[in-house]
Amino acid sequence: MKQEKNIGLIGSRSMGKAHSNAYSRVSEFFDLLMTPVLHTIYGRKAQDLKKPAESFKWNHSENSWQRVVDSSNIDVIDICAPNHLRLPMAVAVHRWGACYM
Repeated sequence: MKQEKNIGLIGSRSMGKAHSNAYSRVSEFFDLLMTPVLHTIYGRKAQDLKKPAESFKWNHSENSWQRVVDSSNIDVIDICAPNHLRLPMAVAVHRWGACYM
């Protein structure tokens, strides 16, 4: 049985949707060593999270990227926020020691 890895996705708009779709369908294209689990999706506005969270079947949604990074339940952080917002997120993930994409 393949090991599951909980994904935390920071960003729920265009790239977040593209990455959500990719995680949902990746096993159709590749034989993976692990199974990605859509654990938590982040977006600044709670009302903007409802549609992508439901469409891609994320288990949780969050409007604080810091809580996503700090969660002990997440194994991989995928930063899909706009480029000019990524630095503090990447630094926080690096300090945490998580895998980020």
